[in-house]
Amino acid sequence: MSAGDVSVLRLEFTKPFHDLTCADLLEYPVWAYVPEDIRDPEGPIAPVRLGANRQVPFEAGEVWCLCDARFANGRHHRAVGMCEANGTSGPAALTVFLDSKPLPVPVHEGQNRRFVAHFGLSIDQVFPITFVVDATFMDPPPTRETVIAARAGK
Repeated sequence: MSAGDVSVLRLEFTKPFHDLTCADLLEYPVWAYVPEDIRDPEGPIAPVRLGANRQVPFEAGEVWCLCDARFANGRHHRAVGMCEANGTSGPAALTVFLDSKPLPVPVHEGQNRRFVAHFGLSIDQVFPITFVVDATFMDPPPTRETVIAARAGK
């Protein structure tokens, strides 16, 4: 398989990226754009065929993975984040699911209060959030996680 040849579980099972749900991620924990070199937010994505030991293959490139979001108060939520299967970056571009509602993690000052209000919690109860990718990767590091602090300006 070449770097531009993403092998997916079922090519006929694609959907627009913005339609990806938590239920989709629970069934298929890793997704990639089809074809891989298109990164159109409206473009099609499909589940990635995982390799030996259910690892994300190096050739998958940019993938969207199911994550566990651990709030500062210990509460857990499902999330999705972007990782580079052939690099060390990720998870990034994070979204937390509240039931089935996707809530993007704040990236600008002043968005923290609105984000935490959805959960009925304070900023200190939510941040920092630790995101741990559920999948493992063939390319080191095999596990990926990141910690997001509250954005300045609350």
